[in-house]
Amino acid sequence: MFEAEFVEYRCLSVTSANSIALRVLTEPNDVQLALAYPRGHSDHREMGSGGHRGLKVFDIPFNDEFNIEIDAFTNLVRHHKPKVVVVGSAVLLFPYPFKAMKEIIDETRAKILFDGAYALGPVAGGLFEDPLSQP
Repeated sequence: MFEAEFVEYRCLSVTSANSIALRVLTEPNDVQLALAYPRGHSDHREMGSGGHRGLKVFDIPFNDEFNIEIDAFTNLVRHHKPKVVVVGSAVLLFPYPFKAMKEIIDETRAKILFDGAYALGPVAGGLFEDPLSQP
């Protein structure tokens, strides 16, 4: 599926999948960056899987065009050195700048966790970049 080497498609919900991924990628007290609610999903926040894991959650900054503000994101990553960056929203107007984000988080060896539940259609239909095909 989507030219990924491995795919786990049997989780009962996206919330379960997010929780499993965060438990694999992090330890309690690690830093997680996530889209602020309501742009991002509540499960990515302190009240959801990140909080249940005991992560320190900081907001990914948005610009006036309703997308990630790369300069502010760069400063946030360099300051907090996150273990994981969670991206995904039901309010998705434009593709996320995954390539630019990856270049920045590679400095800290963080991982991007893309909750693509709402973006699956545009990604599968070729309207948005496939984040798995990014270098």
